Amino acid sequence: MPKKQLISRLTSILIATFFLTLCHHNLKSQNRSTDGDFETDFIIGCGPFPISIQNKFSGTIGSAQYIFDNTIDPSTCPNYKTDPSCFNGTLTANNSFTYNTPGTYYAIQILGTATVPRVDYIRIDVLDYSNPPAVTVNNCQGNSFELIFDKNSDPYDFYSINFQDGPGNTIDIQNWNGDTPYSYTFSNPGSYNLSIRGHFNNGTSSSCVSPPYVVSAFQTLPTPEITSLEVLDGSKINLTYNRLAKGLKYELLANDGTGLRSVAQINPNTYNEEFTFEDPGFNFSQSPYAFQLLVTDDCGSSNQTSKTAYSIASRLTNENISDQFTYDIQWSTFQENFTEINLISGTSLLNSYNTHQSSTTISLDNCNSIVEVKFQRTDDGIVSTGILMKPFESTSILLPSPPPNVASIRGSLVELTLPPTHFPLGEYIVYRKDTGPDFQEVFRTASANYTDTTIPSGTSEVCYRIAYMDECGNQSEVSTESCLVLSTSLGVPNAFSPNGDQINDEFKISEGIYANFKMAIFNRWGTLIYYSTDPAKGWNGDYEGQPARSGTYLYQISFQNADNLLITKSGSFVLIR
Repeated sequence: MPKKQLISRLTSILIATFFLTLCHHNLKSQNRSTDGDFETDFIIGCGPFPISIQNKFSGTIGSAQYIFDNTIDPSTCPNYKTDPSCFNGTLTANNSFTYNTPGTYYAIQILGTATVPRVDYIRIDVLDYSNPPAVTVNNCQGNSFELIFDKNSDPYDFYSINFQDGPGNTIDIQNWNGDTPYSYTFSNPGSYNLSIRGHFNNGTSSSCVSPPYVVSAFQTLPTPEITSLEVLDGSKINLTYNRLAKGLKYELLANDGTGLRSVAQINPNTYNEEFTFEDPGFNFSQSPYAFQLLVTDDCGSSNQTSKTAYSIASRLTNENISDQFTYDIQWSTFQENFTEINLISGTSLLNSYNTHQSSTTISLDNCNSIVEVKFQRTDDGIVSTGILMKPFESTSILLPSPPPNVASIRGSLVELTLPPTHFPLGEYIVYRKDTGPDFQEVFRTASANYTDTTIPSGTSEVCYRIAYMDECGNQSEVSTESCLVLSTSLGVPNAFSPNGDQINDEFKISEGIYANFKMAIFNRWGTLIYYSTDPAKGWNGDYEGQPARSGTYLYQISFQNADNLLITKSGSFVLIR
């Protein structure tokens, strides 16, 4: 053969060999069984995945049968080539099967008859489809990122990577072993959903999950911006801020006056615009703190801090009730950047102060002025709010007692004049002691004057104590008692002159409480000319609509005293005209 032709022939062989090698690398690899009797395309993968068995035994031993769902390892059964009890599963003549349930299986090929079989097997590992590649994505300044693979935490042998920054669904990296980090730089900043798929040397990963890995490409780190800080209680605050960039590391820094320190990690995927920090080691009611957000790229090459938010420590003390509601309120905040601090209720401004720490006394004239209050300061657009405080919330409000009432007898009734109260009145509460040893509530009224018509018969002395409720339902202490003797010593006049001069115009007994009272008046011939059961009323000197004559008249009076004894009295009196 000529030399030139030989060289051409060798070149063709080398090229063909190269392409055959390349094709073999990209085709499915074949996996031999234990004794080499058959091959299968895959021996590992995520369910569901199919396999096909190719018989490689060159002898003539008969037809082939298969068990794909066997879970017993034949190597643990010495007689597996002749003992059918070494296997479980279903016997089939089909040489292909799809695995769906994760687990370890031993696919069996049986050649020949049951008396002289030829048995071989291969191990199949079916994985849960939800095992993603164990990859950490580190976002770095300069539109770059770094992939860290943890091959001990996933089952894969190598990986393919799609950066999702070009046209189509191009696989940028086909066979990355994952033994070392992989770095890449995007042309433009933005958010990219990186695709990473794990692969097996001897299996298929077509059913294995391949979730997106979010990459935030940025030329320079975005500076965090706090918008508000609110003290919720003694150990808890709430921060709001502009939306955080996903894929970066954020920390909350705190300064109690001795320097900044990291107190919390903030996951931007979970706490994108708001974060509540709670730590019993802090005392936000007693001490102020300064807070910043720190962002660092995952490569540790750059960081940025936000502007500072200053908390406000505040509390109520010395709550007191006399003729006013009074309490002291204390506050303290950082002096840096301080201009003023406002005391607010809701959205209403109550007062402003130009000192970063102090105290003041608040005086209120009525209960409706007791409102929730809090302090607020604003620095560089950051609104900082202290804890919400409700005066007298934890104090049982007991208003001071009123002066005692004034009581007087009018006929058989007792009239009460109730005193002015320290705060706007809701209602009076009147307690009475009469025939029993204890005070009992007898009525409530919003009027300053009241007539007691419910005094039991036989009461020789009546005592009163009063309290009141303000407009908000707060009750006062009870006043000292005020007593009134109800006379049962009957006083009867011996004369009267019904001439209209408003002096002694009626024949009337002395004032008092008389039980079962009866009074009859007769002329001197024994004719009944007046009768009454009301001790508060008297005879006006008329008989049958005409003025009675001057002269002497007789009376008969009876009643029961405080001891329920019947008292009777009779006598005469003179009518003078």
